[in-house]
Amino acid sequence: MQYVIGTLKYHRWMIVFFILAGLLFSAVFVSFMPKKYEARIQLKMAQFANFANFANSANSANSANSTGFNYSNIEEPLALVQRLKVISTYTVHTMQICGLPEENDSFEDYLDGKLKVEAIRNVPDWIEMKVRGYTPSQAKECAEALVAMITEQQRGLIEDRLNGNQLQVVTLQQLVAEELLRLEKIKKSELGNVGYLVSLDSLNSLHIRINKLQDEVLLSSLNPSKLVAPIVVSKNPVSPKVGMIMLLGVALGLILGVLYALIRDWWRRDVREFYDT
Repeated sequence: MQYVIGTLKYHRWMIVFFILAGLLFSAVFVSFMPKKYEARIQLKMAQFANFANFANSANSANSANSTGFNYSNIEEPLALVQRLKVISTYTVHTMQICGLPEENDSFEDYLDGKLKVEAIRNVPDWIEMKVRGYTPSQAKECAEALVAMITEQQRGLIEDRLNGNQLQVVTLQQLVAEELLRLEKIKKSELGNVGYLVSLDSLNSLHIRINKLQDEVLLSSLNPSKLVAPIVVSKNPVSPKVGMIMLLGVALGLILGVLYALIRDWWRRDVREFYDT
C-alpha cells in the first residue's frame, strides 16, 4: 500500500495532467452537443357524461353530481400513453411543429425520443408530458401543438360515442309520435280512462329518456381535454447535463492517470530487474 501511495505521489503531476485532459475533453464534448430545452405539460382527459351506466361505472373519473350523471374519461391515461408511442398518431402539422420531417418514416417511439409521457399515479384522469426542443420557443410550440392535437382527437372520440345518442333520440322521438297518435285514438274510445293513463305514463318515460340523452350530449361537450396548469418551459437547457459530464471527465482522467502511473512504474521496475540479471 505504501508502495502504491509513493508511486502516485511520484507521478502526481502526470495524474494532474490526465485530470485536466479529461476536464478539457469534457468541455469540448459539451460545447459540441446541441442544447435542449424542455416544456412540461399536465393534461386532463376529455370526459363524457353518462346517465344510463351510472350504477355500473367502475372507472368513473368523478363521482356523480346532483342530477345523477356520472363523468368518465373518454380515453384512459394509460391508453393515451400507449397511443402516443406510435408515430401514426401524430398529425403532419404536429410533426412539422416538433421538427420531424414528414417524409422520414424511420422514427423511434414517442416522437423520435422528443417526448416523454406518463400517467400520474393516483390521479385517474391526468397525464404528464415533457417535450424537448432546441430552443425554448420550439419546445413550447411543440407542446401547444400536442395539446391541440390530443384535444381534437378526444373531441372526435366523444362525437363518435354520442352519435349513438342522436340515433336513440330519433328513435325515441318516433315512439313519442306514435304514442301521441295512440292517445288521440284512446280519447275517442270508451275505454279511454285506463288506457289514457298508461299511455301518458309511457309518453312521460319517453320524454325523460330523450331529455337524459340530450343532456348527455350537452354536458359531454362541456368537458374537453384541457391543461391542468399552464405549459412550463425550462429557462436553462436540460441537456446536456454539464455538471455530470464534467464530473465523468474528471473521474476518467483520474482513473487513466493512476493506471498510467502504476503501469509505468511497473514497467520501469521490470526493465531494471531485467538488466540487473
